[in-house]
Amino acid sequence: MKRILDVGCGNEPDRFFPGAITAEANADIDEIDYANFVSLEEPLPIPDGSFDLIWYSFGWHLTDDNDKASIAAELSRVAAKRSTIIFRDYLVIQNWNTGSERRISLATWKKRLMKYFKPLGWNTPELYRGGRHDVLCILPRNWG
Repeated sequence: MKRILDVGCGNEPDRFFPGAITAEANADIDEIDYANFVSLEEPLPIPDGSFDLIWYSFGWHLTDDNDKASIAAELSRVAAKRSTIIFRDYLVIQNWNTGSERRISLATWKKRLMKYFKPLGWNTPELYRGGRHDVLCILPRNWG
C-alpha cells in the first residue's frame, strides 16, 4: 500500500491507519484541528489516482442520497487503477425527513451501494457481517 484515504465518522484519523489522509463527508472544517483532514463537500485537493486503499468508516449511511453520487465520483477519481474501497457501516437507511432509521439486509445494502459505484467501474463487492447491525464491504476497482 502506498497511500490510504480514511473517510468516515468522527474528526480523528482511524486508529487502524495512523498517518492516513483523512476526509469527512459532512463536516465543519472549523471544528477540525489536525493537518491531514480534507472535506468531501468539495473536490479533494488531491491528484487523480492517489490512493491504493480507501477506508470508509461508519459514514455512508449518514450521507444524504443526493450527495452519494458526487462522493462516489470523487472517491473514484482519487482511487488508483488497482485500488480497493473498504466500507464499514451500519445496515440501516437514514431518513433525514423524519430522523428515523430502518434496518436493511446485506443484499439491499449492496444494491444501494452499487447504484453509485458500478457505473464508475467498480466490481461487485464482497460483504461480511461485521456484527449484529453492521457490514464490512470490500469493493475492488475494475482493473480491466
